[in-house]
Amino acid sequence: MNNTYCVVDIEATGGNHKNGRIIEIGIVKIRGGMVISEYSTLVNPQQPIDKYVSKLTGIKDSDLVEAPIFAEVTHSILEFLGDAIFVAHNATFDYAYLRAELKKQGVNYFSDQLCTIDLSRKIFPNQESYSLGKLCRSLGLDVSDRHRALGDAMSTAVLFLKLMESEKIRWAIDSTIRKGQPLSEHAVGQMKIDDRMFADLPDEPGVFYLNNEAERTLYVGRGESIKTCAQRLFSDGKRFERFKIYEKQFHHIEYELTGNELLAELMFYERVFSLQPVLNAHLKQLEYRYCLSVFNKGKSLKLGVVREKDKLGIPLAFFKDYKTAEKRMKLLIDKYTLDAKQAELRLTKVAKNRNQLSRTELRKMAAQGVFKQVLAEQKSFQPMGYFAGTGRKAFEKVVFKIVRGAFEGFAYIDDETQGYNKEWIDENLEKIEVKDAAKICWQFFLQTNQYTKVF
Repeated sequence: MNNTYCVVDIEATGGNHKNGRIIEIGIVKIRGGMVISEYSTLVNPQQPIDKYVSKLTGIKDSDLVEAPIFAEVTHSILEFLGDAIFVAHNATFDYAYLRAELKKQGVNYFSDQLCTIDLSRKIFPNQESYSLGKLCRSLGLDVSDRHRALGDAMSTAVLFLKLMESEKIRWAIDSTIRKGQPLSEHAVGQMKIDDRMFADLPDEPGVFYLNNEAERTLYVGRGESIKTCAQRLFSDGKRFERFKIYEKQFHHIEYELTGNELLAELMFYERVFSLQPVLNAHLKQLEYRYCLSVFNKGKSLKLGVVREKDKLGIPLAFFKDYKTAEKRMKLLIDKYTLDAKQAELRLTKVAKNRNQLSRTELRKMAAQGVFKQVLAEQKSFQPMGYFAGTGRKAFEKVVFKIVRGAFEGFAYIDDETQGYNKEWIDENLEKIEVKDAAKICWQFFLQTNQYTKVF
């Protein structure tokens, strides 16, 4: 195996490798168990830096005015990397950014990759944290100049050399290395659905795009593992019939890492409805068309499932399909021992009439008796506040904000150095234009334990 390693760290403007740009790159070359050389440069991204990134790194837009653009350092970067194995702490992030920048210069860069997070989990299991700073401190390793490219690359190199001392390192490398597979120009042009198409995809949460040669998106997918979800599309037992007529058009897959499934789901909805990919045919299936609701019929209160567009009751929970809504309703019927007069086991149309009560009047009517408890379920079905999930890097978190039943946006935070600051989160929220965003969030908060309420 190649015994030369280039440990890479990239600082970028913010966002993902599709819309962000590199602002600094640091590389530490290791051979024979020791550091033999270093490389670093600032890069003018020709676009503004995100305020969060600027605060984290200390790099301001003004610092990059005189820096070279990426085209001017492409040759020196490639020359330094050579054919070394690519190493990084969360290698998927840095590798994707570097490949994207090089692709803009007409270079198809491929390299075998090692992630020091993956290696650390193998060699040092049960660590409290695998963020670079906390992990190095727990192992007694000296780190400095954090959140600058060369400083983080050197810290990662120190960690990598520590990992190399383990008797288990060969097993850890063999079980975690990701193979880069360069293709000839002819092969790329004649791309078929085989393992080459998935070789460079990460086993991490995110959104992926199946594109043709003209960069038109034919299909958008998402999931906990981009690689697994993409491969599943074309597995022998699950290939969709409608895919077959487009098979010869499939050229390459692009992706965006999100760190968690909820953000992947939100981005998936936004991309599908904005791009309208031809193979994401059933957009209606994405809508939350059914609502478990408390409404009045005649002079009494009832629990039932209605069309989401029926706005005459108090909505408890929202669903994509009737069967799931009905199942949830039956659980409430059993929990509160509702009888046939208090619940309707069929899809109900609530007609507007002169006796129809407002939501305020409905709540007053329910103030006494079992429906007071039924309506209290709304708080559990529609949680509000700030909820945190995992981010794209070991030290990163994603915070989602929902206020008064509306999704306000999300923000990336540095959990290691920044912590949760409500004012800062509010100032740095990123919007996602999805009609059902709050409903999507509620489903994830209720169905998993991966999201923690922080405010």
